Amino acid sequence: MLARVLSAVLAWGIAEASPQERSGRPRVLLWPVSPALAPELPASLDPRFEPADRAAFESALAGAQADALDGMRTRLAAVEVALARARDHYVEQRWDDMADALVRIEGDELALLADPRRCDVLWEVEFRLGLVGRGRHTPEQTRRRNLLALALDPTRRPAREVYGPEVVAEFLDAVDARAGQVSVPVRIEVAPPDAVVHVDCQPVRGSHVDLPPGLHVVHARALGHTTTAALFEVPERASVEVALAPDPTDDAAARLGRSLADGPLVLELPPHRRALVEAAAARGVDVVVAVESVGEAVVARALVGAARGPAVRRASVELAIAGALAGVADDGTLRSSGAAIATPRRALDERKDARKPIVRAWWLWTTIAIVVGASLGVGLGVGLRDRSSDRIVVYGPR
Repeated sequence: MLARVLSAVLAWGIAEASPQERSGRPRVLLWPVSPALAPELPASLDPRFEPADRAAFESALAGAQADALDGMRTRLAAVEVALARARDHYVEQRWDDMADALVRIEGDELALLADPRRCDVLWEVEFRLGLVGRGRHTPEQTRRRNLLALALDPTRRPAREVYGPEVVAEFLDAVDARAGQVSVPVRIEVAPPDAVVHVDCQPVRGSHVDLPPGLHVVHARALGHTTTAALFEVPERASVEVALAPDPTDDAAARLGRSLADGPLVLELPPHRRALVEAAAARGVDVVVAVESVGEAVVARALVGAARGPAVRRASVELAIAGALAGVADDGTLRSSGAAIATPRRALDERKDARKPIVRAWWLWTTIAIVVGASLGVGLGVGLRDRSSDRIVVYGPR
Protein backbone atom coordinates (compact mmCIF):
# COMPACT_ATOMS: atom_id res chain seq x y z
CA MET A 1 0.00 0.00 0.00
CA LEU A 2 2.69 2.50 1.02
CA ALA A 3 4.76 1.74 -2.08
CA ARG A 4 1.77 2.35 -4.36
CA VAL A 5 0.96 5.66 -2.68
CA LEU A 6 4.56 6.87 -2.96
CA SER A 7 4.68 5.85 -6.62
CA ALA A 8 1.51 7.80 -7.33
CA VAL A 9 2.83 10.87 -5.51
CA LEU A 10 6.11 10.78 -7.42
CA ALA A 11 4.32 10.39 -10.75
CA TRP A 12 2.04 13.34 -9.96
CA GLY A 13 4.97 15.53 -8.91
CA ILE A 14 7.01 14.76 -12.02
CA ALA A 15 4.03 15.50 -14.26
CA GLU A 16 3.58 18.86 -12.54
CA ALA A 17 7.27 19.78 -12.54
CA SER A 18 8.16 19.00 -16.15
CA PRO A 19 5.26 18.86 -18.65
CA GLN A 20 5.96 16.66 -21.61
CA GLU A 21 5.83 18.02 -25.11
CA ARG A 22 2.84 16.95 -27.09
CA SER A 23 2.18 17.44 -30.77
CA GLY A 24 -0.47 19.82 -32.03
CA ARG A 25 -0.04 22.43 -29.32
CA PRO A 26 -0.53 26.08 -30.28
CA ARG A 27 2.41 28.38 -30.92
CA VAL A 28 2.84 31.01 -28.23
CA LEU A 29 4.38 34.48 -28.42
CA LEU A 30 5.54 36.39 -25.32
CA TRP A 31 4.87 40.15 -25.47
CA PRO A 32 6.62 42.37 -22.89
CA VAL A 33 4.15 45.14 -22.03
CA SER A 34 6.84 46.51 -19.71
CA PRO A 35 9.97 46.93 -21.91
CA ALA A 36 12.23 46.34 -18.91
CA LEU A 37 10.96 42.75 -18.77
CA ALA A 38 12.11 41.91 -22.31
CA PRO A 39 15.57 40.65 -21.25
CA GLU A 40 13.96 38.51 -18.54
CA LEU A 41 11.65 36.60 -20.87
CA PRO A 42 12.75 32.97 -20.81
CA ALA A 43 14.32 31.46 -23.90
CA SER A 44 12.60 28.16 -23.18
CA LEU A 45 9.69 27.71 -20.82
CA ASP A 46 7.09 25.54 -22.49
CA PRO A 47 7.02 23.34 -25.59
CA ARG A 48 4.41 25.72 -27.01
CA PHE A 49 6.86 28.63 -26.97
CA GLU A 50 9.23 29.13 -29.87
CA PRO A 51 11.91 31.80 -29.27
CA ALA A 52 12.34 32.19 -33.03
CA ASP A 53 8.71 33.32 -33.29
CA ARG A 54 9.31 36.28 -31.01
CA ALA A 55 12.52 37.24 -32.78
CA ALA A 56 10.89 37.19 -36.22
CA PHE A 57 7.80 39.02 -34.98
CA GLU A 58 9.77 41.74 -33.19
CA SER A 59 11.98 42.16 -36.26
CA ALA A 60 8.94 42.69 -38.49
CA LEU A 61 7.45 45.25 -36.10
CA ALA A 62 10.75 47.07 -35.62
CA GLY A 63 11.33 47.25 -39.37
CA ALA A 64 7.90 48.72 -40.09
CA GLN A 65 8.19 51.14 -37.18
CA ALA A 66 11.65 52.29 -38.31
CA ASP A 67 10.38 52.86 -41.85
CA ALA A 68 7.47 54.94 -40.55
CA LEU A 69 9.75 57.02 -38.30
CA ASP A 70 12.20 57.57 -41.14
CA GLY A 71 9.34 58.77 -43.30
CA MET A 72 8.22 61.21 -40.60
CA ARG A 73 11.74 62.56 -40.21
CA THR A 74 12.05 63.07 -43.97
CA ARG A 75 8.75 64.94 -44.11
CA LEU A 76 9.69 67.13 -41.12
CA ALA A 77 13.01 67.96 -42.75
CA ALA A 78 11.16 69.05 -45.89
CA VAL A 79 8.86 71.24 -43.76
CA GLU A 80 11.88 72.91 -42.15
CA VAL A 81 13.33 73.65 -45.59
CA ALA A 82 10.01 75.12 -46.74
CA LEU A 83 9.79 77.27 -43.59
CA ALA A 84 13.29 78.58 -44.20
CA ARG A 85 12.28 79.45 -47.74
CA ALA A 86 9.16 81.24 -46.44
CA ARG A 87 11.37 83.23 -44.05
CA ASP A 88 13.51 84.35 -46.99
CA HIS A 89 10.37 85.42 -48.86
CA TYR A 90 9.30 87.42 -45.80
CA VAL A 91 12.61 89.26 -45.69
CA GLU A 92 12.29 90.02 -49.42
CA GLN A 93 8.56 90.87 -49.01
CA ARG A 94 7.58 88.37 -51.69
CA TRP A 95 4.15 87.73 -50.20
CA ASP A 96 2.73 85.51 -52.93
CA ASP A 97 5.72 83.17 -52.84
CA MET A 98 5.61 83.12 -49.05
CA ALA A 99 1.89 82.30 -49.09
CA ASP A 100 2.39 79.49 -51.64
CA ALA A 101 5.11 77.87 -49.53
CA LEU A 102 3.09 78.04 -46.30
CA VAL A 103 -0.22 76.92 -47.83
CA ARG A 104 1.57 73.95 -49.39
CA ILE A 105 2.97 72.96 -45.98
CA GLU A 106 -0.46 73.26 -44.37
CA GLY A 107 -2.20 71.34 -47.13
CA ASP A 108 0.30 68.50 -47.39
CA GLU A 109 1.40 68.02 -43.78
CA LEU A 110 -1.45 69.14 -41.54
CA ALA A 111 -1.91 65.61 -40.18
CA LEU A 112 1.78 65.47 -39.29
CA LEU A 113 2.01 68.93 -37.75
CA ALA A 114 -1.30 68.92 -35.83
CA ASP A 115 0.04 66.07 -33.70
CA PRO A 116 0.51 67.51 -30.18
CA ARG A 117 4.20 66.55 -30.34
CA ARG A 118 4.75 68.87 -33.31
CA CYS A 119 2.31 71.72 -32.73
CA ASP A 120 5.18 74.16 -32.27
CA VAL A 121 5.92 73.80 -35.99
CA LEU A 122 2.26 74.28 -36.89
CA TRP A 123 2.26 77.44 -34.73
CA GLU A 124 5.06 78.82 -36.94
CA VAL A 125 3.09 78.04 -40.10
CA GLU A 126 -0.07 79.76 -38.86
CA PHE A 127 1.73 82.78 -37.44
CA ARG A 128 3.63 83.31 -40.70
CA LEU A 129 0.38 83.05 -42.67
CA GLY A 130 -0.72 85.93 -40.45
CA LEU A 131 2.37 87.81 -41.56
CA VAL A 132 1.32 87.21 -45.17
CA GLY A 133 -2.03 88.87 -44.41
CA ARG A 134 -0.21 91.82 -42.90
CA GLY A 135 1.99 92.18 -45.98
CA ARG A 136 -1.02 91.98 -48.27
CA HIS A 137 -2.94 94.48 -46.14
CA THR A 138 -5.68 92.00 -45.31
CA PRO A 139 -6.06 92.45 -41.54
CA GLU A 140 -8.86 89.85 -41.28
CA GLN A 141 -6.50 87.12 -42.52
CA THR A 142 -3.87 88.26 -40.02
CA ARG A 143 -6.40 88.19 -37.20
CA ARG A 144 -7.75 84.72 -38.09
CA ARG A 145 -4.32 83.16 -38.32
CA ASN A 146 -3.08 84.84 -35.15
CA LEU A 147 -6.13 83.53 -33.31
CA LEU A 148 -5.42 80.01 -34.55
CA ALA A 149 -1.79 80.28 -33.45
CA LEU A 150 -3.05 81.50 -30.08
CA ALA A 151 -5.40 78.50 -29.83
CA LEU A 152 -2.48 76.14 -30.53
CA ASP A 153 -0.39 77.67 -27.74
CA PRO A 154 -2.04 80.35 -25.57
CA THR A 155 1.25 81.25 -23.87
CA ARG A 156 3.50 81.72 -26.91
CA ARG A 157 4.26 85.16 -28.37
CA PRO A 158 6.30 86.24 -31.43
CA ALA A 159 9.85 87.42 -30.72
CA ARG A 160 9.97 91.21 -30.64
CA GLU A 161 13.64 91.30 -31.66
CA VAL A 162 12.85 89.30 -34.82
CA TYR A 163 9.53 90.75 -35.99
CA GLY A 164 9.47 94.18 -34.41
CA PRO A 165 7.01 95.90 -32.05
CA GLU A 166 4.23 96.39 -34.64
CA VAL A 167 3.89 92.67 -35.33
CA VAL A 168 3.93 91.90 -31.61
CA ALA A 169 1.26 94.58 -31.02
CA GLU A 170 -1.01 93.02 -33.67
CA PHE A 171 -0.61 89.62 -32.04
CA LEU A 172 -1.49 91.08 -28.64
CA ASP A 173 -4.63 92.54 -30.23
CA ALA A 174 -5.60 88.95 -31.05
CA VAL A 175 -4.96 88.04 -27.42
CA ASP A 176 -7.34 90.78 -26.28
CA ALA A 177 -9.93 89.74 -28.88
CA ARG A 178 -9.80 86.13 -27.68
CA ALA A 179 -10.40 87.24 -24.08
CA GLY A 180 -13.69 88.84 -25.09
CA GLN A 181 -15.01 85.85 -27.09
CA VAL A 182 -17.70 83.48 -25.84
CA SER A 183 -17.09 79.79 -26.51
CA VAL A 184 -19.78 77.62 -28.11
CA PRO A 185 -20.24 73.85 -27.94
CA VAL A 186 -19.04 71.90 -30.98
CA ARG A 187 -19.87 68.22 -31.50
CA ILE A 188 -16.96 66.01 -32.56
CA GLU A 189 -17.86 62.77 -34.35
CA VAL A 190 -14.99 60.44 -35.23
CA ALA A 191 -14.88 57.01 -36.84
CA PRO A 192 -13.61 54.65 -35.54
CA PRO A 193 -14.96 55.70 -32.12
CA ASP A 194 -11.77 54.59 -30.31
CA ALA A 195 -9.64 57.16 -32.17
CA VAL A 196 -7.49 59.54 -30.14
CA VAL A 197 -8.72 63.06 -30.92
CA HIS A 198 -7.12 66.46 -30.35
CA VAL A 199 -8.53 69.87 -31.15
CA ASP A 200 -5.98 72.69 -31.24
CA CYS A 201 -3.44 70.20 -29.83
CA GLN A 202 -5.55 69.56 -26.73
CA PRO A 203 -7.10 66.14 -26.03
CA VAL A 204 -10.84 65.78 -26.50
CA ARG A 205 -12.66 63.59 -23.99
CA GLY A 206 -16.25 62.99 -24.91
CA SER A 207 -18.24 64.09 -27.94
CA HIS A 208 -18.34 67.85 -27.32
CA VAL A 209 -15.77 70.58 -26.93
CA ASP A 210 -16.31 74.30 -26.18
CA LEU A 211 -14.48 76.51 -28.67
CA PRO A 212 -14.34 80.27 -29.28
CA PRO A 213 -15.21 81.61 -32.75
CA GLY A 214 -12.50 81.34 -35.38
CA LEU A 215 -10.28 78.77 -37.07
CA HIS A 216 -9.47 75.50 -35.32
CA VAL A 217 -7.77 72.22 -36.22
CA VAL A 218 -8.89 68.69 -35.39
CA HIS A 219 -6.42 65.78 -35.38
CA ALA A 220 -7.36 62.09 -35.07
CA ARG A 221 -5.37 58.87 -35.07
CA ALA A 222 -6.32 55.26 -34.46
CA LEU A 223 -4.43 52.00 -34.53
CA GLY A 224 -4.49 50.48 -38.01
CA HIS A 225 -5.82 53.67 -39.64
CA THR A 226 -4.35 56.60 -41.49
CA THR A 227 -3.93 59.67 -39.27
CA THR A 228 -5.94 62.66 -40.45
CA ALA A 229 -6.43 66.34 -39.60
CA ALA A 230 -8.62 69.19 -40.83
CA LEU A 231 -9.23 72.90 -40.32
CA PHE A 232 -12.73 74.05 -39.45
CA GLU A 233 -14.42 77.33 -38.57
CA VAL A 234 -16.55 78.12 -35.52
CA PRO A 235 -19.45 79.02 -35.42
CA GLU A 236 -19.94 78.05 -39.05
CA ARG A 237 -19.47 74.42 -38.03
CA ALA A 238 -21.54 73.28 -35.07
CA SER A 239 -20.28 69.74 -35.56
CA VAL A 240 -17.17 68.17 -37.04
CA GLU A 241 -17.08 64.70 -38.58
CA VAL A 242 -13.79 62.92 -39.10
CA ALA A 243 -13.55 59.47 -40.70
CA LEU A 244 -10.18 57.75 -40.64
CA ALA A 245 -9.36 55.49 -43.58
CA PRO A 246 -7.99 52.02 -42.77
CA ASP A 247 -4.26 51.60 -43.29
CA PRO A 248 -3.97 49.99 -46.75
CA THR A 249 -0.95 47.88 -45.73
CA ASP A 250 -1.79 44.21 -46.32
CA ASP A 251 0.60 42.77 -43.71
CA ALA A 252 -0.98 42.98 -40.24
CA ALA A 253 2.45 43.03 -38.58
CA ALA A 254 3.56 45.91 -40.80
CA ARG A 255 0.36 47.82 -39.99
CA LEU A 256 1.01 47.38 -36.29
CA GLY A 257 4.63 48.47 -36.65
CA ARG A 258 3.59 51.61 -38.52
CA SER A 259 1.07 52.42 -35.79
CA LEU A 260 3.74 52.00 -33.11
CA ALA A 261 5.52 54.99 -34.63
CA ASP A 262 2.63 57.14 -33.31
CA GLY A 263 2.54 55.66 -29.81
CA PRO A 264 2.71 52.49 -27.72
CA LEU A 265 0.16 49.71 -27.55
CA VAL A 266 -2.41 49.98 -24.76
CA LEU A 267 -3.61 46.43 -24.26
CA GLU A 268 -6.48 47.55 -22.06
CA LEU A 269 -8.10 48.81 -25.28
CA PRO A 270 -9.82 46.07 -27.33
CA PRO A 271 -8.69 47.45 -30.73
CA HIS A 272 -5.07 47.40 -29.56
CA ARG A 273 -5.36 43.81 -28.35
CA ARG A 274 -7.02 42.82 -31.61
CA ALA A 275 -4.25 44.43 -33.65
CA LEU A 276 -1.57 42.60 -31.68
CA VAL A 277 -3.31 39.23 -31.95
CA GLU A 278 -3.94 39.70 -35.68
CA ALA A 279 -0.33 40.69 -36.30
CA ALA A 280 0.90 37.65 -34.39
CA ALA A 281 -1.53 35.39 -36.27
CA ALA A 282 -0.05 36.66 -39.54
CA ARG A 283 3.23 35.14 -38.33
CA GLY A 284 1.64 31.80 -37.42
CA VAL A 285 1.27 32.51 -33.70
CA ASP A 286 -1.89 31.24 -31.98
CA VAL A 287 -1.58 32.69 -28.47
CA VAL A 288 -0.01 35.92 -27.21
CA VAL A 289 1.00 36.11 -23.55
CA ALA A 290 1.31 39.74 -22.42
CA VAL A 291 3.74 40.18 -19.53
CA GLU A 292 4.12 43.30 -17.37
CA SER A 293 5.58 44.27 -14.03
CA VAL A 294 3.16 45.55 -11.39
CA GLY A 295 4.92 46.67 -8.24
CA GLU A 296 7.06 43.82 -6.95
CA ALA A 297 5.14 41.19 -8.94
CA VAL A 298 4.80 40.10 -12.57
CA VAL A 299 1.39 39.82 -14.24
CA ALA A 300 0.81 37.68 -17.33
CA ARG A 301 -2.34 37.28 -19.40
CA ALA A 302 -3.07 35.06 -22.40
CA LEU A 303 -4.69 36.69 -25.45
CA VAL A 304 -6.52 34.32 -27.79
CA GLY A 305 -8.50 35.92 -30.60
CA ALA A 306 -10.85 38.47 -29.06
CA ALA A 307 -10.74 36.76 -25.66
CA ARG A 308 -8.47 37.34 -22.66
CA GLY A 309 -7.45 34.84 -20.05
CA PRO A 310 -7.34 35.75 -16.36
CA ALA A 311 -4.52 37.98 -15.13
CA VAL A 312 -2.00 35.75 -13.34
CA ARG A 313 0.08 37.54 -10.72
CA ARG A 314 3.26 35.84 -9.52
CA ALA A 315 6.60 36.72 -7.96
CA SER A 316 8.66 35.87 -11.07
CA VAL A 317 8.38 36.08 -14.85
CA GLU A 318 8.50 32.33 -15.41
CA LEU A 319 5.82 31.54 -12.84
CA ALA A 320 3.50 34.23 -14.20
CA ILE A 321 3.88 32.99 -17.79
CA ALA A 322 3.38 29.37 -16.73
CA GLY A 323 0.20 30.34 -14.90
CA ALA A 324 -1.15 32.19 -17.95
CA LEU A 325 -0.34 29.27 -20.24
CA ALA A 326 -2.17 26.92 -17.90
CA GLY A 327 -5.37 28.60 -19.00
CA VAL A 328 -4.78 27.72 -22.67
CA ALA A 329 -6.00 24.37 -23.97
CA ASP A 330 -4.02 22.28 -26.46
CA ASP A 331 -6.35 23.35 -29.26
CA GLY A 332 -5.43 27.00 -28.71
CA THR A 333 -8.63 28.05 -26.94
CA LEU A 334 -9.06 29.38 -23.43
CA ARG A 335 -10.23 26.98 -20.78
CA SER A 336 -13.02 27.96 -18.43
CA SER A 337 -11.66 30.11 -15.60
CA GLY A 338 -12.33 27.50 -12.93
CA ALA A 339 -10.65 24.56 -14.67
CA ALA A 340 -7.91 26.55 -16.34
CA ILE A 341 -5.60 27.28 -13.46
CA ALA A 342 -6.79 25.29 -10.46
CA THR A 343 -4.08 22.64 -10.26
CA PRO A 344 -1.19 24.58 -11.88
CA ARG A 345 -1.91 27.61 -9.72
CA ARG A 346 -1.65 25.52 -6.54
CA ALA A 347 1.59 23.97 -7.72
CA LEU A 348 3.07 27.33 -8.75
CA ASP A 349 2.12 29.02 -5.51
CA GLU A 350 3.75 26.26 -3.48
CA ARG A 351 7.04 26.24 -5.38
CA LYS A 352 9.62 28.99 -5.36
CA ASP A 353 11.25 27.49 -8.43
CA ALA A 354 9.15 25.65 -11.02
CA ARG A 355 12.19 23.63 -12.08
CA LYS A 356 13.20 22.54 -8.57
CA PRO A 357 14.23 18.85 -8.44
CA ILE A 358 11.36 16.67 -7.35
CA VAL A 359 13.31 15.23 -4.42
CA ARG A 360 13.59 18.75 -2.93
CA ALA A 361 9.86 19.52 -3.04
CA TRP A 362 8.45 20.04 0.44
CA TRP A 363 5.06 18.60 -0.42
CA LEU A 364 6.70 15.25 -1.34
CA TRP A 365 8.30 14.74 2.03
CA THR A 366 5.21 16.03 3.82
CA THR A 367 3.11 13.47 1.98
CA ILE A 368 5.61 10.71 2.79
CA ALA A 369 5.57 11.66 6.48
CA ILE A 370 1.75 11.63 6.53
CA VAL A 371 1.60 8.26 4.81
CA VAL A 372 4.25 6.73 7.09
CA GLY A 373 2.54 8.13 10.20
CA ALA A 374 -0.82 6.83 9.04
CA SER A 375 0.68 3.42 8.35
CA LEU A 376 2.18 3.24 11.83
CA GLY A 377 -1.14 4.26 13.38
CA VAL A 378 -2.93 1.65 11.34
CA GLY A 379 -0.46 -1.00 12.46
CA LEU A 380 -1.05 -0.20 16.09
CA GLY A 381 -4.79 -0.15 15.61
CA VAL A 382 -4.79 -3.47 13.84
CA GLY A 383 -2.82 -5.04 16.65
CA LEU A 384 -5.39 -3.97 19.24
CA ARG A 385 -8.60 -4.69 17.33
CA ASP A 386 -10.17 -7.35 15.17
CA ARG A 387 -8.76 -7.03 11.64
CA SER A 388 -12.04 -8.06 9.99
CA SER A 389 -13.89 -4.97 11.22
CA ASP A 390 -11.43 -2.29 9.97
CA ARG A 391 -10.78 -0.92 6.48
CA ILE A 392 -8.39 1.91 5.64
CA VAL A 393 -8.46 4.00 2.46
CA VAL A 394 -5.55 6.40 1.90
CA TYR A 395 -6.03 9.25 -0.64
CA GLY A 396 -3.03 10.91 -2.23
CA PRO A 397 -2.90 14.54 -3.34
CA ARG A 398 -5.69 15.49 -5.67
